[in-house]
Amino acid sequence: MKGRLVFLSCVPMTTIFARKVAPEWFEQKGFDVEVWDVSSLYFSDASVRGYFSGSAKLQYQAGNRIEFSTKAQLALAIEKLSSNAVVIHLSRHSSPCVNDYWILRLFKVFSIRYAILQFENAMPVPGGGALTGWHYLYQRISSLDRLFAALPKLGKVMYFKVAELILRHTGYFARPSMAIGVGRAGRKAFDRHLKLGTAFVSIPSPAVNWEMHEVSESICLFVDESIGYAPDAKLSGYSTTTDLDKYYSNMKNVFERVENATGKKVVVGASGKVEYENNPYNREIVYGKTLDLTSKACIVIGHSSSALYQSVCFNKPILLLHDHTFTKEKKSHVDTFGSGVGISSFDTVAISDETINHILDQGVDRNLIYDLFREQEVEEGYLEIIHKALMQILDISNRSKIANI
Repeated sequence: MKGRLVFLSCVPMTTIFARKVAPEWFEQKGFDVEVWDVSSLYFSDASVRGYFSGSAKLQYQAGNRIEFSTKAQLALAIEKLSSNAVVIHLSRHSSPCVNDYWILRLFKVFSIRYAILQFENAMPVPGGGALTGWHYLYQRISSLDRLFAALPKLGKVMYFKVAELILRHTGYFARPSMAIGVGRAGRKAFDRHLKLGTAFVSIPSPAVNWEMHEVSESICLFVDESIGYAPDAKLSGYSTTTDLDKYYSNMKNVFERVENATGKKVVVGASGKVEYENNPYNREIVYGKTLDLTSKACIVIGHSSSALYQSVCFNKPILLLHDHTFTKEKKSHVDTFGSGVGISSFDTVAISDETINHILDQGVDRNLIYDLFREQEVEEGYLEIIHKALMQILDISNRSKIANI
């Protein structure tokens, strides 16, 4: 019987993330694949429009995508899943502020097997632990001035804590059959699930092109983060900068200084989350090729994008920048990224030739790669590893059915 694979997302899915999840790849491997989008149950139409406002090409719109507008619709679809189906829950750990426990209850009621995944590890917070869902919620609460404004978020924290205890210590919610994670940190992040019998599937980070080869051409690469248009910020209701024009001006000054110090031109690598009508950087912008551009870079400039992981794993010098126009949330992202990968960040208006020369001499601890991006013994591509794990789940299920006849 043909296996059925359902990707379930509680947040709007971009074409960028869809390329990592690769539904079409699994179709080619023989799975009957569907992408279930339940984001409208969690986010307003205005928020979703803002999320995709940077580019008309950003929203994933493939024919296998099914949108659910009510819980009843989703419940009926889950009930109709057959025994040869596996659900990959894309939002269980990547979106810690989304209440999905009612979905886990439906999985339990209808005996649905599901997997959870985390393609990126939570970075250690400067002076503390990892930036998990709890840290995020507490951070948002502590930053609020008015108690009444904080109460709904406090209630959310308490609800999640109680529900998580129920998940761990009772059979009320379905537990995942497998957890897909990256590096030693990924294994540790899923430790509580592994103790309950969930299988861990270790993959290399999908954010890194592990087959990158150095090329003779040399550039300075800036990893654009769509500052001012960032989809995640629009969806979550925060901003990234207080003065976008000033930010662009500061970045152009940085580019000029880096170009003078290195003798190489700055090229902007953009993800495609926003398509600029007018080039705000006065530099060449290349869309959708950031990882490839990294192979040409003598230095990489950025803030906190996951596209910088490529530079970390291949020991590229990184000039990590914050800007005085950044909001507290964005500044926190930069600080957390720097703390996580062990590099310092600098203010855009305080960059000197000495700073740039210091960056060019920096290296990366290899253990950091094994911790955050790829366990040492993992060699295969991540899609092949996930495919094998899914086939094992289906094989175990089929043998169980035969044994029960």
